[in-house]
Amino acid sequence: MKNDLSQLKVVCYYGCLLTRPPKVTEFDDCEYPQSMDKILQALGVSTLDWSYKTDCCGASFALTRTEIVLKLSHDILEGAKSVGADAIAVACPMCQSNLDTRQEEIEEKYQTSYHLPIVYFTQLMGLALDIPAEKLLLESHLVDTKDVLEKMGQNVKQ
Repeated sequence: MKNDLSQLKVVCYYGCLLTRPPKVTEFDDCEYPQSMDKILQALGVSTLDWSYKTDCCGASFALTRTEIVLKLSHDILEGAKSVGADAIAVACPMCQSNLDTRQEEIEEKYQTSYHLPIVYFTQLMGLALDIPAEKLLLESHLVDTKDVLEKMGQNVKQ
């Protein structure tokens, strides 16, 4: 590790598909997974405990049942905010998309503000290993990741 991530408070979101079906995925624990948490903790990230680790974000309803996605994703964002997270770490592209691209719409619908970056756990790994944020495509997220980078002491143009 080259960069200190100890100031980051992150919740790990596994989503509903990554750990299921248990017999196929053979994940550490399909109801309360820890593998992503352990990887980020090894990098110095403070991972917060929360009860939405495996809740559904709406998955593939993103195009056909938008209202379902907005409600489920809102609940996840609320859960992350309630425990004091600076960001949500994900592994699933569908989860990243639903939580990142819909966040502004969710904030408008529910009259709230989250400003919670949704980053891949691999991007956090890259930051810890001193891979430049530009190469990790952090600027491609809709929710600005500048605050996360500043907590690490990096001033990266977004």
